[in-house]
Order: sequence, then C-alpha cells, then structure tokens
Amino acid sequence: MASKRLIVLGGRDAVSGMRLAGVRESYFVDKSNFSEVYEKVRDSDSMFFITEEAAKLLGPRVEELRSRTLVQVIPETAVKYSVIRDLIKDTV
Repeated sequence: MASKRLIVLGGRDAVSGMRLAGVRESYFVDKSNFSEVYEKVRDSDSMFFITEEAAKLLGPRVEELRSRTLVQVIPETAVKYSVIRDLIKDTV
C-alpha cells in the first residue's frame, strides 16, 4: 500500500509548526491567496490538515476536497501545546 502525502493549509504559525514537525508540503492561507492555494492543491490525492481559520476562508472547497480524500480540520484551541506531536495526536 502506497503512503499518502500530507498537506497542511493554515496560518503562519500552523504551517511553520507542521514544517518543524516534518511535514514537507504546507501552504500559508489568508484572505489574499486562498483561491490561489486551492487551485494548487485541489487535484491532489494527498491527505489534508486544514486549520479552522483556513477552512472558513476556503468555504465549500473543503467539502470538495473531502469528497475525494481525507481532510482533517485542525481545531482552534486555547490549550497551548508544548510539543507539536501532542497537537497532531489530538487532531487525529
């Protein structure tokens, strides 16, 4: 069974944190570029971690991705994680 890549879409902190955790492909998403980012990733069969903020910007596009592949929305939380591994465990 071939493994799937993971793509992270989110704010600067989430993207930076996931890159530090070893995720190779991630995209910063904000009001000015969410359509452009979606166009880059929409045909990918990778798994996606998307922050709540990015999911709000992407709107129904998240459901379009979800219809083809695994999409997990990373919840916004008041809990401060000291280890990114713990955030990933709680998200999955």
